[in-house]
Amino acid sequence: MELQKMAKTFKFLREQRGLSLSDFNVVGISRQNIATFESAKSMIKIDTLESALQFMGIHLDSFLTLVDNKAIFRRYGKVFHDFREQREFLLTDFQNIGLSELGLSLFEEGKIMLNFDVIDAGLQMMHVPLSEYSYALNFGTEENFVVIYHDLNQAYFKADWDKIKSIYEEAKHHKDYQMVAYSAKACLEPLNEFEITEVSTYFFGLEDWTSSELKAFILICKNLETDTIRLIIKDFIRNKILYDYRIGYHNLIIRAALTVSFILINREEYEFARLILKNCQTLFMDRDEYARISFNFVTGYFYFKHEDKEHGLEEMKQAIKLFKQLGDVQTYNRFRSLYQQYVK
Repeated sequence: MELQKMAKTFKFLREQRGLSLSDFNVVGISRQNIATFESAKSMIKIDTLESALQFMGIHLDSFLTLVDNKAIFRRYGKVFHDFREQREFLLTDFQNIGLSELGLSLFEEGKIMLNFDVIDAGLQMMHVPLSEYSYALNFGTEENFVVIYHDLNQAYFKADWDKIKSIYEEAKHHKDYQMVAYSAKACLEPLNEFEITEVSTYFFGLEDWTSSELKAFILICKNLETDTIRLIIKDFIRNKILYDYRIGYHNLIIRAALTVSFILINREEYEFARLILKNCQTLFMDRDEYARISFNFVTGYFYFKHEDKEHGLEEMKQAIKLFKQLGDVQTYNRFRSLYQQYVK
């Protein structure tokens, strides 16, 4: 194996971890030893290399895979990433099973392969059955849409219209991606009558909503008539038991409920909005801090438009302030933009 490639890869890992050359002194490896290796002047002893990698939370086998730049395990990491995102786990949540933030990040990017027992332990932490992971690896068709809708949502919240246009232009030419195309177009401009009929028929025909369909509904629902929204919601809650035990779904359902409520308030459909907000309160779980703040903002908008203008303004301002205090610039900017657009 080429020394220069090994040296370059090691330096990349060290810098990604934010470690200095001197930091390896704690495991008995001198600054000079690391510097000489990284400059590809001489090969480091294999046991010394293994100790340095362990210090960074990387297995030797994974390091050698990364050096060879083999991406044959990319799908394993991609599917793991999708489950982690759906279940709202952070990269740092897996350290207690010996999986470092960097190691997990490299695995999810398809740059290294983890030992199977580590993958299994991570799946158990997320309450993902091994059979479900295996199915997603071999047959899962939802994964592609999970990635696309994640990118689309990120672009929408960042107001990255060029990215949204790119997704739309690519999706509109493929029959299987028509809902993606409609979702992207809905971010840019109103859907036409034919497209509204298409998406309405699609939502009515769903027997089992995936996370992608929930995200599509969130982006598209502002184009739908109030009666259509009412019927879709009625159809959805008819099978609500299907979603009660799906981890991660309740946050999407809350987001959909709040999006619809905001739209209804603007249409002065106050009683319908009040009913949805009332039911939304029953969905919160202990860790739903962001959802509660979002709920307070929408509730404040309801008061502002319908019952108590001053109280409503205070609720909305407080919600925006909390997002700023949490350091979430993207969400803060999004709600501030809504405030400026609909209140000021």
